[in-house]
Amino acid sequence: QRVLLVTFTEKAAGEMAERVRALGLGRVTARMFHSAALAQLRYFWPLHHDGAELPEIMADKWRIVAPLARSLPGGYRFTPTKDLMDEIEWAKSRRITPATYPQLAVGRTPPTTPDLFVRLFRDYERAKQRRGLIDFDDILGLTAELLETDEEAALAVRSRYSWFTVDEYK
Repeated sequence: QRVLLVTFTEKAAGEMAERVRALGLGRVTARMFHSAALAQLRYFWPLHHDGAELPEIMADKWRIVAPLARSLPGGYRFTPTKDLMDEIEWAKSRRITPATYPQLAVGRTPPTTPDLFVRLFRDYERAKQRRGLIDFDDILGLTAELLETDEEAALAVRSRYSWFTVDEYK
C-alpha cells in the first residue's frame, strides 16, 4: 500500500502492478507520471490557492499557439504550429521558462529566431494564465515545484509512499 510505481502508459502501469503483486507485495499504486502528479496537484492546490480548484487542463496547445504563430512577422507566420508546440514541450519538460530559454537552450535551434520563439512562448504562457488554464506539461512542472518548495507537501507524499519505482528511468 505504500508503493508507487510510475511509468509512461496505462498498459505499462497495469503490467508493472501485476508483476509486483506476483512477487508478493500485494496492493501497489501504479500510475502514469502525469496521473500521479495530477493526483498530488489536485490534493495540494486548494491548500495553496485559498481553496480554489486546480485550473482546467487544456486538451492541447493548438488553440493558443496557432493564432500566436499566425501573428509572427514576415515569413515566420508560416512556421508550422506543431514545430512551435514541440519546442514549447521540449523546454517545459526541462523546466525551462521563456525567461531562461536563451541561457538554457544554448545550441538549440528553435523553429523561429530565438527572440521570436521566446516572445511566442511568453505570450503562450500569458494567454494560459489569463484564461485560467494549465497544459499537460504544467502538471509535472507544477508538481515538481510544489514538492521542492512546500516541505509539508513533500513530507506528506513521503509519508504516504515509502518505496518508489520509475519504469525505464535512466
